[in-house]
Amino acid sequence: MTALTKGSKHFENKRTSLEDIRDGIRSLLYVHSLNHFRWGQVGASVEDLELTMFTPENSVSSSQIRCTNCDYEESEVDGNTNYAVSAQKAAASMSKWIAGLGYEVRDPCPEYMSPMTCDIFFKDTPSILSLELP
Repeated sequence: MTALTKGSKHFENKRTSLEDIRDGIRSLLYVHSLNHFRWGQVGASVEDLELTMFTPENSVSSSQIRCTNCDYEESEVDGNTNYAVSAQKAAASMSKWIAGLGYEVRDPCPEYMSPMTCDIFFKDTPSILSLELP
């Protein structure tokens, strides 16, 4: 992200061109992962770019396991979800999709033996939203 920020400032000050910024970032991406970011006129996946460029250094999400049938819940823990997530199915809205992030937990509730889920939520609202269409 630093290369993009610095490149933008150099472009604003008319010290470099957008093509030079692009080529510099492509070089960095290629070194980072030559299988995902090849040279030439080969398209890169938006998702791969997001995962590479927008992965934060600190945790941006939390998760919490809770019972679906009673008030049992475990303490919140820092999550390993970053701002780059992929929707696997359609939702009525982005806010509903983000609110529904999570998964079913294998172990049942210790109090009622009911199913449990692990809810995932962001600590702060993401500043950017990017979509990749098939």
